[in-house]
Amino acid sequence: MATFHLQIVDLDGLVFDGQAQQVSCRTIHGDLAILARHINYVTAIAVGKAAVIFEDGSRREAACVGGMLSMMDGECRLISNTWEWVEEIDLERARKAKEKALARLENPELKEKTRAAAQLKLKRAELRISLAEKK
Repeated sequence: MATFHLQIVDLDGLVFDGQAQQVSCRTIHGDLAILARHINYVTAIAVGKAAVIFEDGSRREAACVGGMLSMMDGECRLISNTWEWVEEIDLERARKAKEKALARLENPELKEKTRAAAQLKLKRAELRISLAEKK
């Protein structure tokens, strides 16, 4: 299968830089898969499962939260606020993050911005839990 150059970067730095057959993730418009020779495209990334099929055909999944994806002239760049390979997810930490977010959301006096941040943390924790429990 044809490959393309893929770079994945998160707030901690470079996650992956190499050839891939496919990258898929959830965007603000829905789920998207990029293959070699995809048209030039740019989109914002939402909260969801991502997957990479590498040059050798192996596949890895990750929790991907926010950012942007671009495919320009055969080069794909995925810049994520959070990128966590499934096998690196700390399930206990994710469960604690979920509990903390739920507790925070119970406060009826939360300001809108604080509530939105807590809801995002809850979605991130739920994603991480669902992926880690499947591994």
